Amino acid sequence: MIEISKYGIHLVPLDENRLEAVREWRNSASVSKMMEYRDLITAEQQKTWFNTINWRKNLYWVIEVNNEPAGLSHLKKIDWHNQTAESGIFIGNPSFRGTPFPVFAVLTVMEFAFELLSLKKLKAKIFNGNEVALAFNKKLGYEMVQTDKHSEFNYYTVTNARFRQIFDELNLITSMFIEKDSWCKTTNNFYREKLSQKGFSRMRLILD
Repeated sequence: MIEISKYGIHLVPLDENRLEAVREWRNSASVSKMMEYRDLITAEQQKTWFNTINWRKNLYWVIEVNNEPAGLSHLKKIDWHNQTAESGIFIGNPSFRGTPFPVFAVLTVMEFAFELLSLKKLKAKIFNGNEVALAFNKKLGYEMVQTDKHSEFNYYTVTNARFRQIFDELNLITSMFIEKDSWCKTTNNFYREKLSQKGFSRMRLILD
């Protein structure tokens, strides 16, 4: 669907070959405790979910670092009219927890959403006990917009304008890492049109 490479990570479109690994990650205690739905997900349930994804409104990527799968990232509930979407991530491979790569994955999706899709706002639903996610999302510009004292989760949002304000500061951090060629590639006609209509981007577009 859409493949992205930046900050030393590779976002690979979720497909059937990667579905079982994602299910195993999602069912692990370290990941499921951060989720609203915590019941065990069967292989059949996972396949049913995958087969009903509307890819024009939902994008899922497996995060890879040096060809090693690390976790899952997404943009879902894309509202093309209002130019909004919900962003999320989980790291299933414990080797990558506590490293900069989860932040780089979130930052890459934000750049893609704001610069190539020209979305105006992203929303994230975060478990109140996930202190790591809360901390780095705040550094990326997210602010709490909805509080429910009866819920374990709160909503946070970040605007395109806010992201652009803090990007230069973030770039000082990311520039300390070797920046290889960054690109976004798709052969999907729907997204070829969406991406080709956009202007400035820090990622090289490959639309062949």
